[in-house]
Amino acid sequence: MTYSKRLVPLFSLGLATSFGTMISAQSDIAGLPGDIAEEARDVALRAETILNFADRIYDKCFTVPNAVCLGGTSQIITAPFIPDGLSAWFTFDQVYPVDQSGNGNHMHRAPRAGPPHNGSGASAAFVNGASGTIKSSSTLETSDFTVAFWMYLLGDSNGYFRNVISKGNDASQTPTIMLYPNTRKLSVRVTTTDSSSEGLPSSGSLPLRRWTHITVTANGVRLKLFLNGVEDNEVVLRGKVIPNAGNIVVGSTMENSGFDGYIDDLRIYTRALPCGPGLLANGLDIWHSEMSSGDIAAGEKRLALCCRISSSVSPLVAAVA
Repeated sequence: MTYSKRLVPLFSLGLATSFGTMISAQSDIAGLPGDIAEEARDVALRAETILNFADRIYDKCFTVPNAVCLGGTSQIITAPFIPDGLSAWFTFDQVYPVDQSGNGNHMHRAPRAGPPHNGSGASAAFVNGASGTIKSSSTLETSDFTVAFWMYLLGDSNGYFRNVISKGNDASQTPTIMLYPNTRKLSVRVTTTDSSSEGLPSSGSLPLRRWTHITVTANGVRLKLFLNGVEDNEVVLRGKVIPNAGNIVVGSTMENSGFDGYIDDLRIYTRALPCGPGLLANGLDIWHSEMSSGDIAAGEKRLALCCRISSSVSPLVAAVA
């Protein structure tokens, strides 16, 4: 009977740890004395029944799309949290710019890595005419939208419009975010039922070598621009926003040159978010305009910046690279 008291906890342990381990232990049951073998079979049967029942519960009641499950079962370990309406999300922390929203809207022509906005991971460097394209899909074609991202501008104005993010072309601009030719102010454009190009300018200019959070929202006939979570400008459009089936391009396009700088944590929603300081999800900028040139150079070297930038744009960064 002492043997039996030691055996039953063994199968209880198997239930708590692994059903596969318990099954392998059953192969030795036949060699046990009659009473002990019967008790062992009963414990194993109860354990198998409990596991099968639990798996059916997980499978029928707790199914979560794209969840990570315990190998061979439907038991949820963790599930990704995807905000409502998020159609594309790029953290730029991986080798390839994959869409973290799960919609498959990946960016092609992977940009080089730049320093992150929050000191962790990486950003995407768009310099020397670099660009990235997101092929249009039904999850990106919407009249109401939010485009939110961090931007670090390396170069000043050059006399030409510089594309930041745009979808479509000159005849269909929903949405388009550019920098003006002679200032560091933003131009936000959409196509409406009234005009092929309606929009607004930013009231403030983007600083050089400082992370700035930019958010553009469209809701009905209302277009808004936020800088660092604070509303910068707003306009009531003359017509309703018209979406388009064009690709999204970050950086230079066939019509306009690109900007020299970094983009991080790019998110595109199919709805207008209630913006404000809470939209700045993660941290403040790690570099700022009051830093000395030596501090900036040391920071770029520490973060292993791999992009070469022409001296006419940023002599400091060119020297570091």
